Amino acid sequence: MVELVETVPSREELLSLYEANEWRAYTIDPDGLHRGVGNSTYVVAAREEGALVGLARVVSDDHTIMYLQDILVLPSHQRRGIGRRLLERCVERFAHCRQKVLMTD
Repeated sequence: MVELVETVPSREELLSLYEANEWRAYTIDPDGLHRGVGNSTYVVAAREEGALVGLARVVSDDHTIMYLQDILVLPSHQRRGIGRRLLERCVERFAHCRQKVLMTD
């Protein structure tokens, strides 16, 4: 069963998840990736038996706007509703914000 946890994963876990999704613009600077995720307004991780299988992070003023900056799920765990659950958790957390934006690269 996949559990959603509001926590910043370790540097190694982040690197593994982003590499698995071929997000190389992030993986060229592992320390920067970890700092960036850690400095996000909100981070929610999807874990299965303790292992990181997905992540979403939001950058926001926590009043008028929220940017869903990253949403990733391990390729082996895609098409199981994990990404949808991550998205719904973020939208729910920032329901009070008037504007919600999904950033894509």
